[in-house]
Amino acid sequence: MRYILLFLLVFFLILSKKNTKYKKVFIFFAASTLIVFASLRGNTLNGKYSGNDYISYNKWFNNIDNIKLSLMNDIGFNILMLVIKKITNSYQIFIIITSVLFVYSIFKFSIDNSKDYLISIFIFIAFGIFELGISAIRQWIAGSIFLLSFRYVKERKFRKISIRNIDSFFIS
Repeated sequence: MRYILLFLLVFFLILSKKNTKYKKVFIFFAASTLIVFASLRGNTLNGKYSGNDYISYNKWFNNIDNIKLSLMNDIGFNILMLVIKKITNSYQIFIIITSVLFVYSIFKFSIDNSKDYLISIFIFIAFGIFELGISAIRQWIAGSIFLLSFRYVKERKFRKISIRNIDSFFIS
């Protein structure tokens, strides 16, 4: 399965480099391939690619109503989980949302900051960083936020990366 995923990803990325007219469409297909794989890793793929923490995050999600939110213990992650649970009551939706955030941030960062985004994204998959990311959800949410704010860090526009302006990560 890993090699099929890698083949599809590289195929769409090569097409995006060769065909500039449909570049965004092929990049979307490449990202969608990763999002679908990451979103279906627990149920459809029989847990083979679910990652080490998939089951523990599922238990955490199911018990989030009983956890007292504390400023000392994963407050942002708890709030994200709680909001998604209250709105959808579906762990699968939570996995889809975190997968979209994770893949979007990697693609956006690679396209904006790399001379050759094809190589950057290929390395991301081939070196196992993607598999690590679908296992360590909390850490990669934090990493995704950093990657989306990297441009502001590089330009020393720290006001832009404040909590008050978090919407600018996704709009600009």
